[in-house]
Amino acid sequence: MKNEQKPRKPLTQITFRKEEIDMRESAVYV
Repeated sequence: MKNEQKPRKPLTQITFRKEEIDMRESAVYV
């Protein structure tokens, strides 16, 4: 369980960063 929490933290951060980039790109397009 400890091993699963370690990769989960970076996975969430990567997803959050991808969403922020998508939002920024959308704002630039608009």
